[in-house]
Amino acid sequence: MIKDYAFWMFVSPWWEKYYESTIIFEYINNHSELQEYINKKGLFSQIAGLVGKRVSIANIVNDFAQIDLLSNKDKKTIIEDVLELYDKYDAQRTLTEWFQRESKNAIKSGRLFSSVTNCHHSSKTPISSISQNIIDSKFVVISGSICCKEALSTNPTLLESASHSNCAWVLCDYPPLAMTESNPDYKGGIINLKMDEGFENVFSGRVPFDREIGWFPRCTVAGFFNARKTTTENFPTITPSLIMYKRTLSPTPHAIELMKFISEELKSPNYLDNFESRLFLYYLVPTMYKTWGIGYDKIHDDLRYLLRKLIEKDEDQMGDNLVNFCKRNIT
Repeated sequence: MIKDYAFWMFVSPWWEKYYESTIIFEYINNHSELQEYINKKGLFSQIAGLVGKRVSIANIVNDFAQIDLLSNKDKKTIIEDVLELYDKYDAQRTLTEWFQRESKNAIKSGRLFSSVTNCHHSSKTPISSISQNIIDSKFVVISGSICCKEALSTNPTLLESASHSNCAWVLCDYPPLAMTESNPDYKGGIINLKMDEGFENVFSGRVPFDREIGWFPRCTVAGFFNARKTTTENFPTITPSLIMYKRTLSPTPHAIELMKFISEELKSPNYLDNFESRLFLYYLVPTMYKTWGIGYDKIHDDLRYLLRKLIEKDEDQMGDNLVNFCKRNIT
């Protein structure tokens, strides 16, 4: 089998072992359609019911869905106040259970999709395989990668097409450098993510919305699908209700393991035997540190040295944005 972008992204992703299996709920939208969709009690009665109790799924979903997290400047305080009302583990677990049940409903009704356009060996249901009119205004669940639109500059034609929408983030299948003609499996599709006004004030710089890194795999978006408006837009849009991602492992206990892996690959390449596979490493390392709030200045010197050796080999293929980011922060 050819070891191309699709192989390392979907068939044999060596980097997957550095991701946790649990789902992190990073963004929950105060969208009126979601409130209607869940159709539970109001905010204040739910908050009152949280005190001294274990939390039900109705509590969790409503508390998040009905609070306008973006309505004032002190947004983090609002989030923290709500989080103090219930046990975080129970909240994460029960919200996950609700999402899993909703995903099963989405499968039954044809609203769960494993990718945007790619039909790899484990993905038989890209959203591009169904007519947009069928799912227009429907609640859908899609797996993919979250990418900052600015990162699409590696493909100027794609960036120009995407610029017809004012959305700053998109859902896609591949990293930016693989969304070009060099990747025969790239089908040209992305989905705009329409965030709330003020979204950047809360989530900017946090994984999976850090513009400097710009691309984050292992994400799932659940929300309301809007078909492409043929006169003004080139791609469809989702208004996210829930955005989930799989978190990387912490670099603190796993940096030694990662250094050993890279060192062995430099001596006898197997998993990192071509640029297509090494590209994922250049996103993995900064994401690990960013996710866990550890500054890039804490990257082990030996890890910097190993990455520098690889980047010297790949610099001509990496594109200016990624090269400059790595030189500034990683190597």
